[in-house]
Amino acid sequence: MDIPNLPPQIVLTGFITNDSIISIKISKTSPISEDNFEKVNNATVKLYKNNQFIENLTKTDDGLYMSSVTASIGIVYTVIIDVPGFEQLSASTSVPEKPALTFAILYPDSYFDQQQLQYASKAVTSFYDIPDNEDFYQISFYTFDYKGSEWDSDTGNFIITDSARVNFRGVQYMNSNDPIILNEGDINYYRDKSDIRSFVFSDELLNRYNTLNIYVRGINSYETGESVCVLRSISFDYYKFQKSWIRQSFNQGLGDFNPSNMFLVKNPNDLYSNVKNGLGIFAGYSESQMIMAIEE
Repeated sequence: MDIPNLPPQIVLTGFITNDSIISIKISKTSPISEDNFEKVNNATVKLYKNNQFIENLTKTDDGLYMSSVTASIGIVYTVIIDVPGFEQLSASTSVPEKPALTFAILYPDSYFDQQQLQYASKAVTSFYDIPDNEDFYQISFYTFDYKGSEWDSDTGNFIITDSARVNFRGVQYMNSNDPIILNEGDINYYRDKSDIRSFVFSDELLNRYNTLNIYVRGINSYETGESVCVLRSISFDYYKFQKSWIRQSFNQGLGDFNPSNMFLVKNPNDLYSNVKNGLGIFAGYSESQMIMAIEE
């Protein structure tokens, strides 16, 4: 089969959030026959805030450009990128308001997914959505353990010692039959239904006050640590990109989104992009976290 030799394209990857330094990664697409990609180190990257020039980003690592500016909620940030031999690229985004997460509780509740894998807990979360706004969200869960804890026979609890440290255990696997999640139509595009680690959803079915039910596994009440719910408010471009990534991942047998493998296989043009004259994504988000109460 003849594979067309397409010219390389510039790829931009940047996710910004409030109170964090703005940074982006720049690379070039690679032919499907290659298993690597070239990072771009000769770009000029200009940063604008509400159409006012702020500064040139500084290259701090291979293909990585960083600003001295931290992002703020409600500001439109634009990057204009010049790479020798390519058209000028540009992309804009803003950081939405933080979501109002009101409670997160973990209940013992058995659920079997489409592959008959059992989930032993149900996470019930409640949050507020602003009426008449077009809002988008992403939800995930993770746990961390306290190392250095000791069992106290007098109280019947684990006591955290002075040498305790937090060991991040990663995002927990999830599934859901909640109408808010099912309305997105994404679950059928997960190749491995037992490896879902986050959901994105719009406010199409939301009211002012909302409760979301998601089944999780890998979280239980006997761990010497805590379980955390992470709810993000995400920009429209973030939402569209994540949904296109889920479908691209399904078609190509990829896993969770990873900027380093985003454009290595097949046709990256199938992915949503808000980059003019290039590929990739420049998107904003803000997040709220809450330690989950556990109901026995």
